[in-house]
Amino acid sequence: MNPRNNLSLDISKITSRRGLLYFGFPLQRDRLDRDALNIGLSWQSMLGQGEDSELKTTLSFNQDYFNTYGPTRNIFYRTGTLNSRALNGRLEHNWQTAGV
Repeated sequence: MNPRNNLSLDISKITSRRGLLYFGFPLQRDRLDRDALNIGLSWQSMLGQGEDSELKTTLSFNQDYFNTYGPTRNIFYRTGTLNSRALNGRLEHNWQTAGV
């Protein structure tokens, strides 16, 4: 924005669809789906006239979806799902109170 204020946005997305074949009893052929989304917004600012007061603000959102499912030799169908979401915020102020 200017030499004393910096704003940044970071976004990452993961999408994965995979087949799993592993040896259990009986031979299992499952599917694994995973979706992840991470968004972060941060603002860094120098307050006042000097270099002795710095404010950092961060907001983030994270979502992770994990699902496994599939038949086992056409006997039964099973599934397991984990869907988590988090919203985080952080405010940090570095303030120099005495000269160096």
